[in-house]
Amino acid sequence: MSSDDISSQDRFFEHRVSYYGEGVLALPRVHASIERYHQEWPIRNWEPQGEPEFPKILHSANPKLYEVLQPFTWTLSNGPRRAEGRATLYFKLWKNDKGEYHIVHVHVEQRNTIPSQSNG
Repeated sequence: MSSDDISSQDRFFEHRVSYYGEGVLALPRVHASIERYHQEWPIRNWEPQGEPEFPKILHSANPKLYEVLQPFTWTLSNGPRRAEGRATLYFKLWKNDKGEYHIVHVHVEQRNTIPSQSNG
């Protein structure tokens, strides 16, 4: 997420992804969303906090779906504004018939967010 190389993320996504509350998007629309985010927040830092969790509820209902929860801290800046906080990245992986895993759903649950602030 902190990389500016959007195309490097393509291999992780399915062709259509439920993406951060924006609905189910095809990869070109995911790219556009990432571009907007990078323009708004050109300076980004994400740090994992602890090990990811792998709940088994979804997988027990559908053996091709997996859930991953990864707590992290983040800092964003665009010069005059800065924001930081703690959150959990939540995504669902789909295992296709070739045994490859692709993200089909991704969103973030914010916790302890410090609102955007002016640096001066």
